[in-house]
Amino acid sequence: MQELVVSVAGECPAIAGGYLFNSPGFQALKGGRARYFTLQNGGQILARLGFRLVEGAAISGYEATFGSVDCLPGTTEEQKLFFLGRVIQKLGHENLQEVIVRHRPQAYGGNWHKIFTGLGFAVVQQEVNQHLLINQEAFRQQIKYNEQKKLKQAIKAGYVFRQLTLKELAGVYALVADTRNRKGYPVSMQLPDLEEAFVALPNNYHLFGLYADNELIAASVSIRVSSRVLYNFYHADAAAYRSTSPLVMLLAKIYRYCQQHHIEILDLGISSENGLVNKGLFTFKKNLGCQQSDKNTYRLKL
Repeated sequence: MQELVVSVAGECPAIAGGYLFNSPGFQALKGGRARYFTLQNGGQILARLGFRLVEGAAISGYEATFGSVDCLPGTTEEQKLFFLGRVIQKLGHENLQEVIVRHRPQAYGGNWHKIFTGLGFAVVQQEVNQHLLINQEAFRQQIKYNEQKKLKQAIKAGYVFRQLTLKELAGVYALVADTRNRKGYPVSMQLPDLEEAFVALPNNYHLFGLYADNELIAASVSIRVSSRVLYNFYHADAAAYRSTSPLVMLLAKIYRYCQQHHIEILDLGISSENGLVNKGLFTFKKNLGCQQSDKNTYRLKL
C-alpha cells in the first residue's frame, strides 16, 4: 500500500477503458464546482472518481446516467477500498453533509455493492435495469413468439433502417418528446444540450431511425458509454404506427449494429421509477430477451 497515492486532480483525468460519463470530454460539458480524485501507483492512474458539489452534497453522476469509480483492469478490491476510503476522508474536509454515488448497472461488472456497503454507504435508490447480451445468435432467435411476429410484420411492411446524422437530431428529438409526453414522462435533456453533446462527442453519440417511406416512425438516441456497452438513452415510436411495433425492428437492427462493432452489452435502461417497476415496459424488454440487474444509488452521511 505504500506506493499507492490518492490525489485531488485539478481537472478530470483520463483513464484507459473508463466510462464516457466520467471522461474529460463529457465532464467539460457540465458546470458547477467539481472535485476529481485519482489513485496512482508509481505515477500511473489506476482509478478515478469525480463529483459535483451541490447544496452540501458531493454527487458522482450529477446530471448523468451514472458516475462512480473507473478502474484499470486488474485493480484489486483492496486497492478500491483504499481509494474510496481516502476519498471519503478528503471530502470530509469540504464542509459537506453527504456523499452520493450514482452507480452503473451491476451487469457492467465488478463487486461494487460489497465495496460501497463495506465502507458504510447505504442504498437510497434501487432501479431495475435491463440489457441484452450480444452474441452470435440472430436477434429473432432470442425474442418471444409474439415479438417474432411483430418483426416479420415490420419487415413485410418494408420499413427501412438508417443510421442518422446530426442534422436529423431535431426530428428524432421531436419524436422522442411526443412519445414521452404521450406516456406522461418529461424529456430529461433539452435539444440544445443534446446537440452540444453530439458535437463534442461525435464518436459516442449515435442516432438510429426506422422509416415508412420517408416518415420517421421509430428512433433511438444511443450512447457508446464504453468499448463494451451501447446505452439506449432515448427510444421513441410514432403513435400511428404503434400497432405494428416498429421498435422491435429498430432494436433488431441496433442489435446487429452491436454485433458488427464488437459491443457486448446493449443497455436498454431502467424499467422502474423510484424503485417502482413499470410492468408493461419491463415485460416488453423481457420479451426481447433482456436480462435484468440492479442500478443503485449509494449515500454516505459525513
